Amino acid sequence: MIEFTCIGYDIREWPCKGYISADATEWELYEEFIDNAKTEVGTYSNHFQLLEICSNDEFDRLVKYVTSKSDVSLVSVEAPTLVVNALREQKEWCINENYPCGKDWDELGCDVCDIDGFFSILHMGVPQIKKRSMYKEDELLDAFVLAQAANILVPSHAPFIVLKLKALRGHP
Repeated sequence: MIEFTCIGYDIREWPCKGYISADATEWELYEEFIDNAKTEVGTYSNHFQLLEICSNDEFDRLVKYVTSKSDVSLVSVEAPTLVVNALREQKEWCINENYPCGKDWDELGCDVCDIDGFFSILHMGVPQIKKRSMYKEDELLDAFVLAQAANILVPSHAPFIVLKLKALRGHP
């Protein structure tokens, strides 16, 4: 089994009007809510442009803030732990261990994205790629094969990695 580590959180519109994806050009960010959450919770964006959570208190305040809204989801973005550890060493990035998602979080699936901007290969219009929906847990091997192919097909965005998404939806 492949272990994943949370690399940060995002706030996205719900319900999604396009494809659910790590790619913000497909699944809209809620910039206003993100800015408000940064102020209310006292958090910041990390080098992935995701919300970085540094304490249980911040995490609890962020969850409370998002779940008080009906039209947003708090999205956990997770990368394979081996990749996260390599990034820590190679690029000297500080990636905090973010807080695990509980039973209230929905597994959304896995996307294949470039590591620097989370542009999804599933939505880049590459003729060889026919799939548009995210991969389910039992399709994880296919997602990793696609990431390898994406590195060859779109070298300008390489490296591509598999990202797992989970969501906590707001309920006012």
